[in-house]
Amino acid sequence: MNPIPKTLDTLFAQRLEYMKVKNYADGTLEREKVAFDKFLKWCHLREIRLPQEVTLSVLQAYQRAIHRQSGPDGKPWAVAYRHLLLGAVNRAMRWAFNQGFVMSDPSQGIELPKLPQALPQQVLSIEEMESILKVPDPSTLVGLRDRAFLEVLYATAARRNELLNLKPEDLDHNREVMWIRKGKGQKDRMVPISKRALKWVDKYEQESREKFLLKNPQAEHLFLSQRGKRWSENTCNERVSHYIATAVPGAVGSLHTFRHSVATALLESGCDLRTIQELLGHASLSTTQRYLRIEAGHLKAMYKKYHPSALELVESNNLEE
Repeated sequence: MNPIPKTLDTLFAQRLEYMKVKNYADGTLEREKVAFDKFLKWCHLREIRLPQEVTLSVLQAYQRAIHRQSGPDGKPWAVAYRHLLLGAVNRAMRWAFNQGFVMSDPSQGIELPKLPQALPQQVLSIEEMESILKVPDPSTLVGLRDRAFLEVLYATAARRNELLNLKPEDLDHNREVMWIRKGKGQKDRMVPISKRALKWVDKYEQESREKFLLKNPQAEHLFLSQRGKRWSENTCNERVSHYIATAVPGAVGSLHTFRHSVATALLESGCDLRTIQELLGHASLSTTQRYLRIEAGHLKAMYKKYHPSALELVESNNLEE
């Protein structure tokens, strides 16, 4: 059993250690730590240093404080960011109560800010996605890597870190499947991958990756930097956004835009939501339903074709009589 923490700093340190033991994703741990650090700084300025001093009124005051906060651009903090900051503290205090570290759970009286469920503004067409694939120059080492990466993204609609964490052995060329190890929620899943994408991966491994490995022969990841390291998230983001902007003038997109566009194309082609859910790695179907957006034109066409009220029946003529 963990020792009872004497300070808030110790409490949050133990909470992070508990999450590590429970195999939470690195990204989740980093976000929780950011939230804890901000709350601790706010508490220290008010000489709140003990877990027992974090009451409902304290959390309510903190909620009001972060609601009033603004970023360097003068704009208020985003709702999602405020949700993250307060949610992490709430979960930590609830955990502390369940562990017997505090006598009551102050988070019970706190309602987190409601997250907006905005639809993605940019959805790429199949033609646009195909044109983006052709932007990288496969005659260069980096261009060939980027083309192979985009092809795998296009074929699987996997998340950024799921792709960057891939290892060569995660692709089964014979069965035409790709294993995603420890995806979101630390879950493994298997997704189909096209022959076309696998051919580009083969070409990349033979002509580019082997040269990158000269800088780091022990590298395990499939997609490497020129130094033989795991391709960084920031560089990956920048290059994918650059390729989208180059191929589709005026478009402001990201790797997530590409993932969403692939899923939307599948839906509009008649693929069922359950299949798309499995491909995307969503835990629930409701997430997939919120995530996908059918283009307005397609939605109207389907509405007119199938909705009873929109069908052009003889009955409508009777209204004119």
